[in-house]
Amino acid sequence: MFSYTDREELLKVLWAVPEAAAAAADIDTDEFLLLGARLGLTMRQMWVLVFLRQYHPTEWVSPTAVAREMWPGINRDSAWASPKLKALVAHELVDRHERGSYRLRAPVSLGDR
Repeated sequence: MFSYTDREELLKVLWAVPEAAAAAADIDTDEFLLLGARLGLTMRQMWVLVFLRQYHPTEWVSPTAVAREMWPGINRDSAWASPKLKALVAHELVDRHERGSYRLRAPVSLGDR
């Protein structure tokens, strides 16, 4: 099971440069990978987290949009992204809207930005 502290630290690493697009270069990669491993995240789940980082915390993104934008030119749909997003919800890293859209959760320390 994952710890609250690890989850919060991973979210802080992701939101460290909130104005930037989802460029992985803006993230402390070593810390991000270490915390992701501690939480038991797959690499694809971590890619989804980095992808969601480009959206403002008030923006909701559909699983279909996640799949299509992450893999342009490849016929991907919500069936690819939904399991990864649901796993991230279970880890309390991503929020799910009642209509089935998702957003990256902000760390508690940042509150609702």
